[in-house]
Amino acid sequence: MNLTVSRATIHWPEESGAQVDRVCARCGRRVEETLRGLCPDCYSQVYGVARIPSSLGFTYCRYCGSFKFRGGWNRPLGGLEETVREYLFTVLTERLRPSEDLDEAWIGGVEVLSSLAGPGIYRVRVVLEGARGGFRVSEERLLTLKVDMAVCPSCTNRITKRGYDAVIQVRSSSGSLGDRAGQVLRLIEDLDEGLRSSIISIEEGRNGIDLLVDDVASARVIASKIRSRFHARVQEAFKLVGRRADGKRRGRLTISLRIPDIGRGDVIRVGGRMYLVLASGRSGFIAIDLSTGREATITGEDLWSRGYTVEHVARRSLLLLGSDRGSMLFMDPVDGSIIEYPAQDVRSLVEELREGSLYSVISHGKLIYVVGEVNE
Repeated sequence: MNLTVSRATIHWPEESGAQVDRVCARCGRRVEETLRGLCPDCYSQVYGVARIPSSLGFTYCRYCGSFKFRGGWNRPLGGLEETVREYLFTVLTERLRPSEDLDEAWIGGVEVLSSLAGPGIYRVRVVLEGARGGFRVSEERLLTLKVDMAVCPSCTNRITKRGYDAVIQVRSSSGSLGDRAGQVLRLIEDLDEGLRSSIISIEEGRNGIDLLVDDVASARVIASKIRSRFHARVQEAFKLVGRRADGKRRGRLTISLRIPDIGRGDVIRVGGRMYLVLASGRSGFIAIDLSTGREATITGEDLWSRGYTVEHVARRSLLLLGSDRGSMLFMDPVDGSIIEYPAQDVRSLVEELREGSLYSVISHGKLIYVVGEVNE
């Protein structure tokens, strides 16, 4: 009799790549990974993911929204709720301590459970996450947040108008800023946050604008931007105003900015030459040299080093009738007389001349300049 023996090959799960389920010693659930014999849910319930404070405080300025952090005041990170969330995330991350079985832990999310409406006690939900190898755990905690309001040093200085080391005085060469006051204020609004926050107070008066600035370096940067934008003259003066807490003498810098009162259509004399101003540009005033009819740029340095005056040139209001055989016809509405100018001698500062419109006109030599339309 022939005896045949069959051999069976046994494949263990580890060799075939199959995953061996583990059983949680607490809830009996089958999971891929356990830690201390527990599934992720039971581990987080028994041991927790990490240690964090059960309560925190948050103090912010009632005026500007700055908040206290690491012993100093910091600018807000947006609205109050956004600032609080970022503050909590940073503080909790710094003070978080993972459970001893985990390699790492982190803050998965922060949520204030009610709208922040000022000082008070608020509940905060914090999501804690951690891992050891492929074993990942998550846990939610509730903590208490005490919110307080105060007044930061910068706002205290603004309110009391103390604590500033520099004054920027913005004035006009004619004595009144006029429309330029609004332009100066818009420039200040467009400054970056650091420079704006250095301004303790903005004081508008009949003669101009005063800026109280908490440090000299920022004041000089702000003054430089105003000078560049308006081609102003800058003068500085320094005087002692007392002593600091450490006994050192304390001084205050005054920066005087004088803005030239020059606008489009003005005729100015610079160094003996007459110019008709077209516009104010980055490099200076764009103007027409009335002696040559050519365009020129007059810098702020030219104005203040060579001196300038605004000339009171006679202007006429003329009604444009039309053109005829290379000439332009105008009528003086006062006496009804018709005036004819060669077309090549008429220089217009207006984009489009329209028949029947009334224009302000000045003459220099044989050239006629149409400065602008007259609004009756």
